[in-house]
Amino acid sequence: SYSNKGYKREFAPYMKVSVTDNKLTLTANVQYRYIDFDYKDLNTPTPIDFNMIKWNFINYGLGVTYNINDNTNVYYSFGRNNKEASRLDMFGGLDYYDSEVFEKLASEYVYDNEFGFRYKKDRFTLEVPFYHMNFKNELALNGLINQQGIHLHSSTNKSYRYGVELKLSYVNRLS
Repeated sequence: SYSNKGYKREFAPYMKVSVTDNKLTLTANVQYRYIDFDYKDLNTPTPIDFNMIKWNFINYGLGVTYNINDNTNVYYSFGRNNKEASRLDMFGGLDYYDSEVFEKLASEYVYDNEFGFRYKKDRFTLEVPFYHMNFKNELALNGLINQQGIHLHSSTNKSYRYGVELKLSYVNRLS
C-alpha cells in the first residue's frame, strides 16, 4: 500500500472548426489545457511543499485538404502540441517523493508538419503521409527502468523526426 497521494487536476476545453467549399476543406482546432499536480506524503505530519507544479498549454492545429476527385485527395496539416511530465519521471522512477531525485521537468512540445496523399475506392484505402516533427524538451526514453519494470523518461533539449509512411487497408464487410 502507498503512503502517499498525488493529486492531478486538469481542465481542457477543445474547439474544432471545419469549412468545405467544393473541393477544398479547411480545418482549425485549438485546445487550452491547465494541469496542476500536488503531492502529500501520508507519513509526514506536515505536507511536502515543492511549489505545486502547474502547466498551461495551448495546443492548436491547422489543415487543408484538396479533393482531386471523388477517390483522391492531398492534404497538409501543421500543429503544435504540449505534454506534461509524469509523476514517475519527476520522482526519478520512485513511487514516492524523494528530494534527492525529484526533478521538475519542463513540458514537452512538438511542431508537427504532415503532407500526404490519400486514395480510397470501395473497400480499399491507400495513404502516403510525409511528416516532420520538431521537438523541444522531448520526454524521451532514457534507458532506465524503475523497480516495477516501467521505462523512464528524461527531457532532451532538441530532437526531431521525419519520414514517410505507407498505409494500406482493405475492409471486408460481412453481410
